[in-house]
Amino acid sequence: VALNLNVSLNGPVDLARLPILLWLSGISGFLLLGLGLFITFMFMKLFSSLADRRIFDQLQVNRLKYIGYSLLVYTGLSVIVQRFVEQGAIAYLERFGYSVNEHHVYGIGFSSSSAETISALTGLCILALAQVFNYGMELKQESELTI
Repeated sequence: VALNLNVSLNGPVDLARLPILLWLSGISGFLLLGLGLFITFMFMKLFSSLADRRIFDQLQVNRLKYIGYSLLVYTGLSVIVQRFVEQGAIAYLERFGYSVNEHHVYGIGFSSSSAETISALTGLCILALAQVFNYGMELKQESELTI
């Protein structure tokens, strides 16, 4: 069930009346933006180094780990932001007398959108790739010692 809410604010007084969950979703959204920019920057640095033929070194392994962990954090934060927006929108509507019937059944199971699932799987694949690069770095160091 998708919940779309357009909020028009006429000034600081209206802004102060927003539920705390909508404030948290806005702040978390900025964190998501910053994390997305960090991931993009790390990919740019990684591809730049790969273009310079610096493949199997510790810097590349660290960059891959940063990207993988950041994607996993991004996925978790995205789920939290979505929950804040839903609950904040419901609280906002109830403040004005609207009745919102939630048809969500919350249980032990976990459901996510396909974009969040793909993001989490991509993060795990990049962490696996980091291990491959780490092994390649170790092989490179061993071959340099035998020559």
